[in-house]
Amino acid sequence: MAGEVPPVGIVVLGRKHVGKTSLIKALCGLKQHLECASSSVEPVLYPYPKNKAIVFWDFPPFGSDDVSNDASTASVQGIKLDTELYECALLVCDDELAELDKSMLEQVLKLKFKRVVIVRNKVNASIEFDRTRCLENHSPDHVFSQCIYGTEEYFEAYKPDKIFVLDTFDTDKFQFNDLDIYLQSGAGYNRANPDRSLRVSKAFLHLLQRQFRFIYKYIYTKSTFV
Repeated sequence: MAGEVPPVGIVVLGRKHVGKTSLIKALCGLKQHLECASSSVEPVLYPYPKNKAIVFWDFPPFGSDDVSNDASTASVQGIKLDTELYECALLVCDDELAELDKSMLEQVLKLKFKRVVIVRNKVNASIEFDRTRCLENHSPDHVFSQCIYGTEEYFEAYKPDKIFVLDTFDTDKFQFNDLDIYLQSGAGYNRANPDRSLRVSKAFLHLLQRQFRFIYKYIYTKSTFV
């Protein structure tokens, strides 16, 4: 439809097995699986039922075994092709924060998103580890607080807009609902409007597919010679 405003795009990035796709499915109210990582080499679109002005773009994981770190960085740099289509980036980490998370966050911040949000997933793994190590003094609330503090300290130099600590398979606890509410409200996006139509033209999607095919052809070609 002519004159139709595109929905707000939220880019979701993360290393392999951090629960990136699980987080999107939990936010969208979709059925969860223990192993639901996307095998697509192109971003996958998920409409956000709780705010029809927003869509999630699930990007392939960076730091995969078959893709070099330089090639992974190139995949994030490729977002520059359509920066105006994306207004927020969610960088998903897990209980084991990695230097690669910082490297990718640096690249994301260069793209000037309106919002950059850190989500630390799998907090239950940290709680379970503490339970087995400290049987007598174990306190889930204390571990959760330490995870929040540790994540804030780890990314302090980068000043992300928000940080949430949660577990996608235990959405009634921790900060999952806080994230959900933050996103539902539009999270401060200039164009977020629940009354906006979610329709995305076939031409628009075709253009994106062509661009990302080019990006990933470059990535896998480069990784072959690294």
